[in-house]
Amino acid sequence: MNYNDAKLKLDTPIKKDSKKLENNTYLIRHENYIGVKLHDTEVVKLYPDHAELFTGGWFTNTTRDRINKYSPVFVHTAKSIWYIGNYDDNSKLYYDGIKVDYNGNIISEVKDPTDTEKKNAKIKKEIKSFVEYATEQVEKGIDLPSGGDCWYCALKSQNKKTLGDETDNTDHLWQHIKEKYVVPSLVWNAVKERGYQYPEIIIGYSREGGKSGEGFWVKESVKNALRRYLTDRLLVR
Repeated sequence: MNYNDAKLKLDTPIKKDSKKLENNTYLIRHENYIGVKLHDTEVVKLYPDHAELFTGGWFTNTTRDRINKYSPVFVHTAKSIWYIGNYDDNSKLYYDGIKVDYNGNIISEVKDPTDTEKKNAKIKKEIKSFVEYATEQVEKGIDLPSGGDCWYCALKSQNKKTLGDETDNTDHLWQHIKEKYVVPSLVWNAVKERGYQYPEIIIGYSREGGKSGEGFWVKESVKNALRRYLTDRLLVR
């Protein structure tokens, strides 16, 4: 999609300032550009002569799908890193605010992904070690989440984000990893974010003692949830 395509959609059959494209996705008219809005983020901004791309920090499959559908470039992932180009082209790193023309050429800075790949390989290694340790602690038994946990993990804002996510603070997560500091709220948040309606069952909290590992629990689900939770927040983008 280019600027003229988007303008035509908004102008016909009746001129509108916004129009639904698909689930949670809208075209929004602005004075100088037309945005493709997914939830609260305009993931594509279509100007008359170029497009700009954004994730809003949400490096998800849905975000990538919308960028691929409504911009002139193709974005793919490899080892959790986003690249612009075909699946066999990992030479051009995606970054928020990147500008491309309607022939699919990058017209802002082209970033080499080598440093990012090296940094993320190291980060993944540290995450893996911590997740293995944390899963062992869950199996041995940790308490239910409480106010005594790390505040950045335990406290929630009005929109149900953790204090860490609300303030874009990842230092506390690195502190957990470096100090092997496993708090119940961190494990709970990770499992909850993976879509489990009853995380207490997955983590294995017993009804009597409130300890993990005493009831039914799914070890691999906890491990995968923690790995994904930390990866999403700590990888260099």
